[in-house]
Amino acid sequence: NCADASEDNWGRYPFAGAGSNTTSMKLTVGSGVWRIPGYMFYSEDDNMGSYVKFTSVSLPISLREIGAYAFGNCKGLTEITVPESVIQIGANAFDNCNKLSKIYFRGDAPKTGDKMFNGLLSTAYYPTNGTGWSSVIKSQYGGIITWNSWTPQNVADIKSVSDIFTDVPTTAWYRSAVQYVYDTGLM
Repeated sequence: NCADASEDNWGRYPFAGAGSNTTSMKLTVGSGVWRIPGYMFYSEDDNMGSYVKFTSVSLPISLREIGAYAFGNCKGLTEITVPESVIQIGANAFDNCNKLSKIYFRGDAPKTGDKMFNGLLSTAYYPTNGTGWSSVIKSQYGGIITWNSWTPQNVADIKSVSDIFTDVPTTAWYRSAVQYVYDTGLM
């Protein structure tokens, strides 16, 4: 467990190809980690199918920074929750995570380098009572993002529709609408 998992400690692209022989993996970043450095989980070469296949990432409440390209090319990642403790996210941090369809922010708008969501077509949720969520800030995050405000109760309340309603397939055209209704408490 290393609170500052810097490149000096791990080298460049330390997890490139992690899970390349599996269909999916869950990544849990340990408590006490305050920074994920740039390129930590970046997959340099996805032409050979060796990209990191994380489908979900659990981030600790101790986390304050996510570096540039930290999760770049994590093409299996489908959903992430950014803890309220995160105050800065580097440029292109989630670049080309083309399956990342749900992004939940639990706190104020983090400072960011340009285009942290470059290449994404996603839905992002930010807390109704969070500060800094102006349209200008959200536009700097990049990608094609549908922004929705929500009222998070606690981490356990954040669920995917697929976890709750087994009759709503992940490929259903109406899935995002059902997720939105659930997330906003209209259901």
